[in-house]
Amino acid sequence: MHTPLESYLHQMIQENGPIPFDRFMKEALYHPQWGYYESKQTLIGKGGDFQTSVSNGPVFGELLARQFLNWSVIDSTTQWLECGAHHGQLAEDILEAMASMDSKKAQQITYLIFEPSRKRRSIQQERLKRFGSNVSWVSKWDEVKTRFRQGVIFSNELLDAFPTKRFEWDSSSDSWCELCVSGNQGQFQWYLQPTDQKVPETLLSKAEFEQLKTILPNHYTIERSLVAEKWWHKAAKHLERGHLVTIDYGFMDKFEKFAPQRSNGTLRTYSRHRVGDDVLSKPGQVDLTAHVDFPSLKKIGENQGLKTEGLISQEKFMHGCLEKALFQGMQLSPKQMAQFRTLMHPEHFGTSFKVLIQSKLESQSNLLKPNSK
Repeated sequence: MHTPLESYLHQMIQENGPIPFDRFMKEALYHPQWGYYESKQTLIGKGGDFQTSVSNGPVFGELLARQFLNWSVIDSTTQWLECGAHHGQLAEDILEAMASMDSKKAQQITYLIFEPSRKRRSIQQERLKRFGSNVSWVSKWDEVKTRFRQGVIFSNELLDAFPTKRFEWDSSSDSWCELCVSGNQGQFQWYLQPTDQKVPETLLSKAEFEQLKTILPNHYTIERSLVAEKWWHKAAKHLERGHLVTIDYGFMDKFEKFAPQRSNGTLRTYSRHRVGDDVLSKPGQVDLTAHVDFPSLKKIGENQGLKTEGLISQEKFMHGCLEKALFQGMQLSPKQMAQFRTLMHPEHFGTSFKVLIQSKLESQSNLLKPNSK
């Protein structure tokens, strides 16, 4: 018995033929009625499908608030724009931290949330209504253009869930094929289709790719999220002054996606805190994620005139945030210290998560050094 979403996808394939995987993933996650992020009530935390730095506790949000405040030059147009706020927990933690600070600078910040989903926007608005006019929403880039000029644009665990294409190396033809999705006897199956897209050449030189081909095994699989690349380009383009930041898991080096242990790519499912690799089963019922290609995003931002301040582990970034916060008088309770240790722990979020920080400023400042007196 098919779910409504499975029937919808099968009908789409029957009418149009095999569909690219990024289309399958878009419907599985974001279909307005049956998509995973639209239909599931509990996604994050012990009762959901996965843990995040945010579900670990509010210290993550407070340290981000303090770091963003250090970056921000305050005037009437300065805002912090969170993209992909889920159910509003991180926004709540940041806004609560700012409200508790004895700082005129903190009170002048206005908070903007970019949320295309009406359902999630409604959940966020209910959760954050006590903050009144300090928080507002946009749903498309055209609104960002008219509402946001300078400040911080940031996301946490957003880009890994953007629809991605999948490609498989065919050593016999010395070329890539695109992995699409077909339907057969009520089951979703992979369908290989030739492609003329230059899959890894966006970052590798011709000589580097020629050398890579000599060791790339047949059927080697990689992902490329054109959606994430276009999103980063738009974010960089809309930033007139300030910082562009994303926190997620992914590649730090352009060769990392071709590591021998990743011959089947990085696309995975998450359900009830268990990782799976059958990404075509149970669409709409499980989370789908793939590693973020940070080197590609870094290059896109730099092509838009941004300066890369850092591409570092979450462990190093959070340590720098805490160092500044302690220097400025923040005191951690034992509970907050336990939360911080989890953020830093290599088996939790410390090394698997990366932070990309780019900026467009009149004068660049050192990212991680404490402020001087």
